[in-house]
Amino acid sequence: MSDPTAAASASGTLPIKVKNTGFLLDRLGEDCHPLQYLRELTTNAIEAVLRTPSRSGEIVWDVDWITYDLKGVHNLCITDNGDGMAGPQMVDYINQLSSSGSEQSMSGNYGIGAKIATATRNHAGVMYLSWREGQGALIHFWKDSVTELTD
Repeated sequence: MSDPTAAASASGTLPIKVKNTGFLLDRLGEDCHPLQYLRELTTNAIEAVLRTPSRSGEIVWDVDWITYDLKGVHNLCITDNGDGMAGPQMVDYINQLSSSGSEQSMSGNYGIGAKIATATRNHAGVMYLSWREGQGALIHFWKDSVTELTD
């Protein structure tokens, strides 16, 4: 059988799913310090810089001046010149609740820090932009209030 769900079902096991992901995000976010997103995003930037061949780079926290110029809204922005992620990597890491480019463990990286700490504090969502090997990718991670209770 090529379908993993059918194979699992035939063996008596089923993959676990999460219903009402928005509630789970909010619940996990309650355990975060209000400023934890600063730590999580800074740590991700440091790790990205350390993965470059030179293991050195720059990390800057600033206002997203483009958004300010276009909409008059102050958005916080972190920029680094780390190794970046390709579009498919961004989909894998951002669209899965517990995923990480680092090894996940109970004593180290849980793989949910930045997503939980930022998304639950910014109801307009979080924009992730990345460049890798000359190709740009963008993901807007946000909570859809219309579908959050359906599935």
